[in-house]
Amino acid sequence: MKFTGSEHTRSFRIGLRGLLACGLAVLLLGTCDQAPIFDMISREVKPREPRIKGVPTKMVVFNRVSSGTEWGMYVADSSLHRYAKNAGGTADWDEGDIPQPPGDDIFDLAATDACLYALVNVDSPKLYRFDRTNWTEVGFASGNDGYSRFQVIYGECDSKGKPVSGNLYVGARNSSGAYAVFSTGSTGSLTRLGSATGLLTGAAYDGSSNHYISTEGGGVYQVSGSSATVVSNTSGLSVTGMIQINDSSPVKIIALCGNGDLYTVSGLGATKVGNAGITLTGGAAVWTDGAATPTTLLLLAVRSSASVSNSTYGYREIVLSSGALPANPSVKEPGTAPSTVDDNKRYRDTIEPKPVNAILQAPDEIDASRVLFASVQGRGTARDNTDGGLWSYRPRSGVNQWNAEE
Repeated sequence: MKFTGSEHTRSFRIGLRGLLACGLAVLLLGTCDQAPIFDMISREVKPREPRIKGVPTKMVVFNRVSSGTEWGMYVADSSLHRYAKNAGGTADWDEGDIPQPPGDDIFDLAATDACLYALVNVDSPKLYRFDRTNWTEVGFASGNDGYSRFQVIYGECDSKGKPVSGNLYVGARNSSGAYAVFSTGSTGSLTRLGSATGLLTGAAYDGSSNHYISTEGGGVYQVSGSSATVVSNTSGLSVTGMIQINDSSPVKIIALCGNGDLYTVSGLGATKVGNAGITLTGGAAVWTDGAATPTTLLLLAVRSSASVSNSTYGYREIVLSSGALPANPSVKEPGTAPSTVDDNKRYRDTIEPKPVNAILQAPDEIDASRVLFASVQGRGTARDNTDGGLWSYRPRSGVNQWNAEE
C-alpha cells in the first residue's frame, strides 16, 4: 500500500503522541508520592495461629491461693489455660500448677471468691468446682426439676473481672427447650431460683445487698436466697449481658439488651440511659489506660448486619465519666482517642470482621501491661487455625495490633 505524504505524516504524529503519553505516564508513576501505598502496606497484619484455638470460653479471673495473692486469668478450649505472672514478674501462659477438671471439652468457665468452676462434656454437661485443692462435681440440693442440661455459668465480678462473692449461677434447659436458673448460694449445692426464666446471660452484685442475674427473654432479676424477683422496667427484655462498671460506692451495674438499649440497675428498678444504635451481643469489659487520672472505657461486643450475608462484628467503646455511664452515651468505633487501639483501619481489618464472644483487660495483679484479650469466634473464612481462638491487642513486629495470642 502506498501512503501519500500527508497520510504518512499524520500516522507518524499519532504514533509519536502515543509514545509520549506512555512515557509521561511512566514518569508520573515514578515520581508520584508513594506514601499512601507504603502506609497501606505498613497497616497490613498477617494472621497468626492462636495458642488457644477454636471457640474459647470467656476469660475469668481467679486467685489460686486463699491467703495471699496468686491471681490468674483462666480460659479454656478443650483444656484449661492460665495466664499469670512468672517468677520474674512478667505475665506468661500456663505458669504454675494448672490441674485440669475431669471430663472432656470444657465449654464454659466462671469464678467465685473461693472456687473456680468449669462446665465440661457438651453432649452430657457436668459442673465441676475447684476449691484450690481438688476438683469435685457440683450436685443439686433437692433435684433439678427436669432442667438437667447445663448451658452457661456466671459468677459476680467487679469491673476488673475479679470475683466479689461466693455465688455461682447456672443456666439450664429442660427437654422442652425451656430455661431455668440455679444458684449455689451459701450451701454449695444447686438450688433453683424461683420463677427466673430465659437463658442466663450474666450476674452482678452491688456490694451492698443486691444480687442480680440477667436473662434473654426474662429481663433482670434481683436474687435473694432461692427467690428471684423481676426488676421493674425489665420484664420480658432480651438482656444479653450485664456488667459492673465501677468499684467505688455506689456500685453501678449496666444491663445490655440485644436491641442496643442500655439500662442502669439499682435496687428493684432499672432506668434506660440510651441506645447503642447497634446490636449488643453480650460481651462487655471495662478498659483503663492506667494513667494517674485514668480514662476508662466501656467495651461492648456488637453485631451490625447490612444484609443477611454481610455482617460486621468486633466491639464498640463508650467513654465513662468518673466511672459512670453518661446519659445518652455516645458509642464509637475503636481508633478515635481515647481508645483501646491507635488505628481504626487496622482495627477494621483485624478484629471487626470477627464475632467477639467475650472481652477482658487483664488486671494489674496479673499483667502490669494490662493486655486486652478477646474470645473470637471464626466465621469459616480461613482454612487454617487463624480464623478464631483467643486474640489479644499487643505490639507485634513493632505495630500495635489485634491478632491471635501466641
